[in-house]
Amino acid sequence: MTGNLSFNHYSKHKTVRDVNDTRMEYFAQRLMQAEERVFSHADVYCRAKMGATEKRIKVVNHVHAVLGSAARKWVLGIVTQKEDSNYYLEDSTFTVKISFAELEYVE
Repeated sequence: MTGNLSFNHYSKHKTVRDVNDTRMEYFAQRLMQAEERVFSHADVYCRAKMGATEKRIKVVNHVHAVLGSAARKWVLGIVTQKEDSNYYLEDSTFTVKISFAELEYVE
């Protein structure tokens, strides 16, 4: 019973930093799980490497690899909506603001 009370006592007095740290740990864990799932299919996907040019394998880049590039690239990240109500694509290396304003509805 006392273990339960100490947990409730701690959870009632979390600071904003504690909540943000927990949130960031959650996103890092989810991104790691997504990467493990995608890259477990080694015959289809691989991480970006120097000289990786096999046609049948899709190269998945970090988010920062799209900056300044006009070429289409596969990226893996988490779409988040922050307090400023804008959407961002994030991974463990970078964050990029994205917009869905030009999307068209398709049936």
